[in-house]
Amino acid sequence: MINVWKRLWIESPIGKVVDNTTIVFNIQTNSMYADIRIPKSRSLRLNNLTLLSDYTWDELMELALQKSFAGYSHANNTDWICFWDRKIDYQPFTGSFDIGHVDTYSSAPLMIEEGVDGDDYREVWKPLLPTSGLCEKYSKVSFVSLVLSKEVVKGKINSNSKGFMVINCDTFIYQIDRRNIKLPQSDSLLDLIHSQKYSRKQVEDILDNYISHYGVKSSDNGDWIVLHSTFPYSENKKLEGTFKMILDNNIVIQTIPEKDTVLYWNVQAMTYNPFF
Repeated sequence: MINVWKRLWIESPIGKVVDNTTIVFNIQTNSMYADIRIPKSRSLRLNNLTLLSDYTWDELMELALQKSFAGYSHANNTDWICFWDRKIDYQPFTGSFDIGHVDTYSSAPLMIEEGVDGDDYREVWKPLLPTSGLCEKYSKVSFVSLVLSKEVVKGKINSNSKGFMVINCDTFIYQIDRRNIKLPQSDSLLDLIHSQKYSRKQVEDILDNYISHYGVKSSDNGDWIVLHSTFPYSENKKLEGTFKMILDNNIVIQTIPEKDTVLYWNVQAMTYNPFF
């Protein structure tokens, strides 16, 4: 399953396509994964607004439809039942865990994911790398799994910050959850906002404190370029900060001088070093 995956469609129930327009990418390494899902219907006007305070209420609700999550993947190699353990999630917990059967053989090179235990869905995924996971640019399987150890803002540790950065063949998903509350269980963030009657400030705080980017490392200058994001105004821009690999300590340090912020990422797995 090590690859960069683009979802083509989802069926729910199986046989009925319910979504083939959402932009969905999933990056898998040997044990870590990250996923981002952006509706194509999201207004392009939002890409020109730098602050959530500039959004209308309806536009904030558009952002509430986005999905993104990251954590650890566990697979039973006998029958390929997979459990994606979401450690951070843009959406609230629905009450159902992310478990499915994965088939990378019968429809190769496509990957077919189907629900188990009565969860009636099918997702069809296309690999963006060869099915072996080989990165032709480096002539080997090339991935990095990072988990955020700490974030220091203006000299103080932000104890709320949790994050994952998953890289495969210079394609990345970068996610940080800075929310200071745990969202109550609900079918969706949109439902939660309506049922809890959250104020505009509460909604802005929920949306503003979870960031998820998908992008690529530029072959021209080495910049990490954001292509899709839960923050529309971040798209087609450089990922904030610079990255430095400290090999002796097995950490990556991300420095954002304009925000007086330093993030320390622990290396969970690394088969190549893209931070040079």
